[in-house]
Amino acid sequence: MAQYPTKEDILATKPEFDKRMLWCFRQWKAITIPNWKNLDKSQKTLCLEFLIYVITPYYNKEIPKVKWDKEYKYNTRTKTIFLNQNNPSIISTLHELAHHLYGPSELKACQWSIHLFKQQFPNSYKKLKWEGHKLTK
Repeated sequence: MAQYPTKEDILATKPEFDKRMLWCFRQWKAITIPNWKNLDKSQKTLCLEFLIYVITPYYNKEIPKVKWDKEYKYNTRTKTIFLNQNNPSIISTLHELAHHLYGPSELKACQWSIHLFKQQFPNSYKKLKWEGHKLTK
């Protein structure tokens, strides 16, 4: 397989999601999303940081450090997720969280984050376009 998985590779396997985690995700979504468009970038980034704190315990992993930066990335050595404070993105946050939960595999990170996003935000998912292994507006 190439360095980055294809759309077909990503969609081929849907991960199992912990039902308690999904319930917490839906609570976060119910509180956060109705007002999402009215939040500024800093507020959105704080909400995404909180989402990381809500989800992580269901995977028996330590809570990662979260820092704000100009791009999304995960540092495995320091267990730090960097969130792009200029472009708050739920799916990108989920992707970097998946690296914390599952390691360096792009396939696993893409499968987990994209399937979770698709399940929780089906209408938003339908509006996105595939560019290689990424979804964009």
